Formats: sequence, structure tokens, C-alpha cells
Amino acid sequence: YWYKGLTKPHPAKRRPYGPVIAALKEKGAAAAVQAYLDVRRTHPDDWWFDDLGLMLMGRRLARMEKFADATPFLEACIREYPGSEGAFASHRVLAVVCEKQGDRVGARRHLATYLEHFPKDEAARTKLAELEGGPKP
Repeated sequence: YWYKGLTKPHPAKRRPYGPVIAALKEKGAAAAVQAYLDVRRTHPDDWWFDDLGLMLMGRRLARMEKFADATPFLEACIREYPGSEGAFASHRVLAVVCEKQGDRVGARRHLATYLEHFPKDEAARTKLAELEGGPKP
């Protein structure tokens, strides 16, 4: 059920994964994000666009440890859908990406922003305290 909801959340429309993945393979992450934005602008009624599409693509790339490819997707989600659940989830993923790349300041910043929306996430609070060098709550 959840898988179908994420891959085909709208009964008559699909997410624009095909054109985006083709651009990613051919030209890289920045071009793929631009392809998403172009399709959204030129064919908004042909595809399903929401805050989760970009976040899911970025999160998948991050899990594959393709951090340089993941980052533009996650940043675009934050920029294009500010205040959305997908944007805050993107901050959470970017915190992990930043930490794995040695950017503790960026990791703290993204984690703090994520916690503004999900203040009860104890694992994130513990991680933020660890990144700040303090005791774990």
C-alpha cells in the first residue's frame, strides 16, 4: 500500500521519474533537477508533482552514498516546497549527508531546522547534541 502511494500517489498521473533519471544518467544531478523543474513548468498537468518526489530521489541517492548527486535534489525540494513535510525530511537527509562529508556545521544547521518541524524526534535530538559536542539527552 505505502509503496504504491509513493510511486503512484495520483490515480491518473505518475511522478516524472523517467525524464529526471534520464537527465541524471546523461548530464548529472544539476541537469536532472533542472529537468524536473522544466517538466513541472511546461507540463504541470501531465505529471504528479509534490514535495515528496524530489525528496525521495535525493534520499535514494544519499542511501547509495552518491552525496554530490543527492544534494541538489534535496536542496531543490527545500527551495521549491518550503515549509512542507518533504522539505523538512530533506533537511534530515542533508544533515546525514553533511556529517558524512565532514561538514558538522551544515549537519547541525539542517538537523536543527528538521527539529523545528519534528521536535519529538528523540534520535534527531540525540544526534544534534552529539554534533554540538554536548552530552546525549
